[in-house]
Amino acid sequence: MSASTRRRILRTVESTGLGPGTERLAALLAAGPGPALSGPLTGLADGHRRVLRALRTRLAGAAADRVAADCGLSASHARRCLRRLRDAGFVESSQETVMWGYAPRRARLWRLVMSEQTLDALPQIGWLAPTEPESPPETVPPEFWYLFWSGECASRLRLPDDALHIADTLIGGPDEPARIWALDRLPVSTLRQLRSMRGYDAGRLAERLDTAIKHRSCG
Repeated sequence: MSASTRRRILRTVESTGLGPGTERLAALLAAGPGPALSGPLTGLADGHRRVLRALRTRLAGAAADRVAADCGLSASHARRCLRRLRDAGFVESSQETVMWGYAPRRARLWRLVMSEQTLDALPQIGWLAPTEPESPPETVPPEFWYLFWSGECASRLRLPDDALHIADTLIGGPDEPARIWALDRLPVSTLRQLRSMRGYDAGRLAERLDTAIKHRSCG
């Protein structure tokens, strides 16, 4: 991104007046939507704005079908919106190799273009509306199976029976999306158990576990 865009992002991050950490992040995420639709979003329909909201929560990129599910749109409608937003300069896409199960596969991922135009639009689009709580997972998502490189095949692991093994592998592993999924979806009792184990009793991982446990225990 350009130097001016970097400076703008820095000003936005510092606008809370808080130091680095979870409190500053929470203040930024809790910010409400900005003024009424105008400026860079003029001419964009509700579906386009919903797609932008979805991609705002998936900065690493997402496939069109995933975006459609997040938005509550049909797959064909979501793809039309993505193409329109690409033409308008808000999003971009690329063919990438991602792990799915135990094998790589090619997928087209869509993501926001972090430009001055996008930064102007973000305060106006808001965030995705809260959804009903998801039912507890029973299996590990296929995109994280490759992290279980030894022992039992990840496709055979089941929750809650194998929850501690899954937590240790994902939270203590190198994949940040896998860590976020585990902190958000594994049983809180499992997170507390992991927190008491050696390697998770101090340092950054201990802080992440404490934050997740506190957040999820408060509902």
